[in-house]
Amino acid sequence: MAFYKANPSFLQPSNRAKEIENFVGEGLRDLAISRSKVSWGVPVPDDAGHVVYVWFDALLNYATAAGWRPGDEGYKALWPADVHLVGKEIYRFHTVIWPAMLMALGVEPPKSVYAHGWWTVDGQKMSKPRKYGVDAFRYVLFREMPFGNDGDFSAESFQKRYNAELANDLGNLVSRVTNMVDKYLDGAMPGKPDLPHAVVMKKALEATPFIADAMDRLAFQDALNRIWAIVGELNLTVEQRKPWVLAKTDTEALKWLLFDLVSTLRVVAGWITPFMPNKAAEMQMALGVRKFPAPRPVDEVLDGPSGQRIQKGPPLFPRIEDKLPPSTLN
Repeated sequence: MAFYKANPSFLQPSNRAKEIENFVGEGLRDLAISRSKVSWGVPVPDDAGHVVYVWFDALLNYATAAGWRPGDEGYKALWPADVHLVGKEIYRFHTVIWPAMLMALGVEPPKSVYAHGWWTVDGQKMSKPRKYGVDAFRYVLFREMPFGNDGDFSAESFQKRYNAELANDLGNLVSRVTNMVDKYLDGAMPGKPDLPHAVVMKKALEATPFIADAMDRLAFQDALNRIWAIVGELNLTVEQRKPWVLAKTDTEALKWLLFDLVSTLRVVAGWITPFMPNKAAEMQMALGVRKFPAPRPVDEVLDGPSGQRIQKGPPLFPRIEDKLPPSTLN
């Protein structure tokens, strides 16, 4: 209990902490680390009738995989973990037995253990939507519910979010912007955006600390909500500024507007990489970034280089026109 109080961020999410605190508060008893009525497992040395308790043997793998050995400090390059992510059904093993084992070894426990919830499809166990890919599926999961909670998923909710937020808000925006850069600027882009003219990029800069903090907190829904607010700003800017009109009346203003849109979309592609790595890569390719070993942070986009020319491509997220049957998600 003293450890939990001294490390209030250890038990995550906070709504699951009380269960563990109550359990430990009732008092802990010694734990037998071998079993005699199990036919499988790691044999106990010098006692062929016993095997090591699985929740003792398995937990050690986290530390040994990071390089822990008695008397060897090399493992500290990878330890302790910032977040230890587990299913809610095994939360107690990882928040009671595991830190107790580490304390006994003189090894620092993870900074936090986070228990995620379960998702079902119409109350049934689910896999992924085969046709529309794991990227879109992952996005909808994290956007639909706060991470850590249980949730029920339906083909109808998937289709609505996919069409509204991925196909319309983001996919159609990327297509419109890349087509306009190709049409009005012959696909050319500068090395970096010009901040005095980069209205939406400034808003992206303001949003960046919030998104980074949300990701650190595993508040993925909060991060995506803020990212999509910037996507909304980009769409609104296109409608209000009307690049197709500027192409006839003010080509210089048109150029800076399109530079702002493309640069901000490159930042958005970096933001969504943890959720949709494949689609983010396709998006970066369309936006002229050909080589990106890691997501591009805002400062790198601001510094350039621009990459190559804008590349028109197929829709990032083709619309789902027909109603999806529930079996699509199984």
